[in-house]
Amino acid sequence: MAHSRESLMSFLQEHGVECETHDHAVVMTVEEQAKHVGHLDGSFSKNLFLKDKKNRLYVVSTLSTTQVDLKALSARLGLGKGGVRMAPEESLHAVLQVPLGSVTPFALINESARSVALLLDVGFQKQSRVFFHPLSNDASTAVTPENLDKFLKAIGREPAYVDFEAAVVVGKGQPPDLANLVPKDEPKGTECQPGTAESQVPAVTPIPKQVPAVTPAPKQSPAISTKKPIAAVSKAKDVARVDIASVLASVLDNVVAAAVSGVNSLTLEEEKKRAVTNSIDAAIRLRLAPDLESTLMMFKNTMYAEGFKSAIESQRHSSTRQ
Repeated sequence: MAHSRESLMSFLQEHGVECETHDHAVVMTVEEQAKHVGHLDGSFSKNLFLKDKKNRLYVVSTLSTTQVDLKALSARLGLGKGGVRMAPEESLHAVLQVPLGSVTPFALINESARSVALLLDVGFQKQSRVFFHPLSNDASTAVTPENLDKFLKAIGREPAYVDFEAAVVVGKGQPPDLANLVPKDEPKGTECQPGTAESQVPAVTPIPKQVPAVTPAPKQSPAISTKKPIAAVSKAKDVARVDIASVLASVLDNVVAAAVSGVNSLTLEEEKKRAVTNSIDAAIRLRLAPDLESTLMMFKNTMYAEGFKSAIESQRHSSTRQ
C-alpha cells in the first residue's frame, strides 16, 4: 500500500528526521513553488524520473539550477546508445505511487520503488536546507542534507551523490564512473506485455485496419504542420501543465498525414492503399514517438529551471521596490 503524506510525516518523526513542512496550493513548477516558500531559508530541487532501455528506473534529484545532460549521464552509467529518457507516467503511478509533479527522494519510501536507483546532486551537501514535496505537490518540506541522509538510511538506502556538471570522459581505459548505481533489477509492473513492442506512448491508439489510417492533409498545407502543438503550448496557463500525450499525438498526426498524403494519388487498390498507409503510420509512431516524448519532457523540465530563475528575479525586484 502506498504511503500518504501523513504516514511519511509519521515515519520521519519516528526516525528522528527533522524537517519543516509548509502547506500551499498545488504547484507544478519551481516558479510556482517559490511564490509560496521562496522567502524561507532553503534551496529548491528539480527531480527527474528516468528509465533505460531495460526498463530500469532512476530518480535524479538535483538543485533546480543544476544542468543535467542525459547523454553524458547515460555514458557515465555505462548504458550505451539507448541511454536514459523520461519514464512514462504509468510507471510514475505504479512504481513511485505519487501524482505528476511530486517526484522527490521521499517517494522511495514506497515498497514498490525499492528497485529504483536514486542519484543525488552533490550540490545538496553545500545547502543549509533543501525543499522537496512530501509525496504531494500541495506542500513543501525543508530538510538539511544530514536529515535527508538520515531518511534514506532509515529506508535502507545508502545516499549516492553525483557531480552532474563534471566533465567526465568515458572510453577505452576510462570505465563508466557511475556504473555501480545502475539498478540490478527492473521494478515489478514495468515489463512490456508479451507480443507487444516497447512503447513510451500508450496514449497513442493503434489505427484499426478496416479504416483508412489518416485523412490526407489538404494540398494547401505545408509538408509538416507544427501549428497545432505550438498553439497547445502557447495557450496553456503554464508549460508544466501541458498534456505531453496530447501534444505528442498532435505532432505525430501531422507527421503521418504529411508522409501519407501522396498515397491516395497512387494507382493502387483501396485495400493496398490502406495497407501502405497503415505501414507508414506504424513505422513513424514506433520509431519517432519515444524520442519525441523524451524531448518534450526535457523541454518541460528546462522550463522548471527557467521558471525558478524568473521567480527569484521577481522577488529581488519586489524587495528592491519596497
